[in-house]
This record gives sequence, C-alpha cells and structure tokens, in this order.
Amino acid sequence: MGYPGLEKGFLDPRTKLAVLAVLPVLTVCVSGFWSMVLTAAVGLTPMILLSFVRRCATAGILSVLCYAGILICCQYELNGDGGGLQLFRLILSMFGTVLFPCVTAAVYLKRSTSDSAFICALYKLHFPGFLIIPLAVIFRYFPVLAGEYRRITLALRQRGIKKITQRFVPLIVNAVQLSSEIAAAALLRGIDSPVRTQVDENRMCLQDWLVLLLCAAALCAVLTEKLM
Repeated sequence: MGYPGLEKGFLDPRTKLAVLAVLPVLTVCVSGFWSMVLTAAVGLTPMILLSFVRRCATAGILSVLCYAGILICCQYELNGDGGGLQLFRLILSMFGTVLFPCVTAAVYLKRSTSDSAFICALYKLHFPGFLIIPLAVIFRYFPVLAGEYRRITLALRQRGIKKITQRFVPLIVNAVQLSSEIAAAALLRGIDSPVRTQVDENRMCLQDWLVLLLCAAALCAVLTEKLM
C-alpha cells in the first residue's frame, strides 16, 4: 500500500529529473571516498522513495538491499586463483554501481509522476517544444504498449496459441499504430500551444532543495577529486 504524501508529492518532478540527469555523471566519474559516499546517498534516495510508491514497495526495498550489498561487495578484493572472481567483481561494479541506480531512478520517476505533472515540469524547465512532444509521447508510450502486450497475450491464450514468437507480429503492428495515435492525441490536446493551462501545480519544497543540495555536493566532490 502506498503513502499518498510520499507517492506523488514528496519530490517535485523537476527534482526527479535532476537526480536522473546527475546520477550517470556521478556513477561514472566517482573516484574517491567522499564522492562515493555522496553518490551512494544520491543513488539510494530514489530507491528509498520507490518503496513508498503503490505496488512498488517490495521492489524499492529489494533495490535498497541489493544496492547496499553491491556497494559493500565492491569494497573488498576477491581472492581467487583464476580471473573469474575478478571478472565477476568488475561486472558487478560496472552494472551494479553505474546502471542499477540510474534505472531505479528512471523507474521511480515513471511510477511516481503523472503524465500531466511530467509535461508541466518540462514546461517549467523551459524545454523547447520539439523536445517536449517526443518526451511526452515516450513517457506515455511504454505503459500503453505494456497494456497492449497483455491484451494480445490474453487473446492468443484464449485461442490456444502459447508460442511467444507469435505475439511479436501483432505487437509490432500495434506499436507503430500506437505511436501515431499518442502523438496525434498529444497534439489534439494542445501540447504544442504556446499558452497552456496546467492541472498540476509543481512546487519546490524543502525536501526538493535538500535533494538538489545533495546532488550539488556530490558533483562538487567528484570534480574536486578529479582536479586534485
């Protein structure tokens, strides 16, 4: 069960976008102790908040535990005769500390932000229209495509067809049609209009500024350690 205060309104969508933009830079450029600690704090923030989102509590808790375990494992040298353990440590370090927190931040952004709040955040960040329209289409595209895949699977199962390969052809055909329909629906709603009214009022609160301050501190730590 989700917590409404944390599920929708704890962080502003602009803060979530900032975390998603900063995390790849931090995870790739981290080198010292303090930058690692601050980067881990930034990476854990969306994972902890994901545990308060409806139907994502288990995923959020498991993400926190997995990320903490990966960070602990990467701090110890693996002793072994061959290079298998060292290769495993390298893969764990690359994918666990670089890719995993970025994917979790993207999942948290998608599951805790409505379409209108996301578009409103893009307008408040003064994104140009030629970027807002494709981003809005992408943001709405994957949930609709997932629902279409479930309906195709159910329809084929009722007809006794269980092969996975036979689902791809109708899914690809519907995927092309869905992209055109979502883009047309967005234009029909006036997404390209210079004057728009917004249902959602995104406001920066104390917790947003604290998270942004944490991101800025992590960036400063990374730059300082790189320049020293």
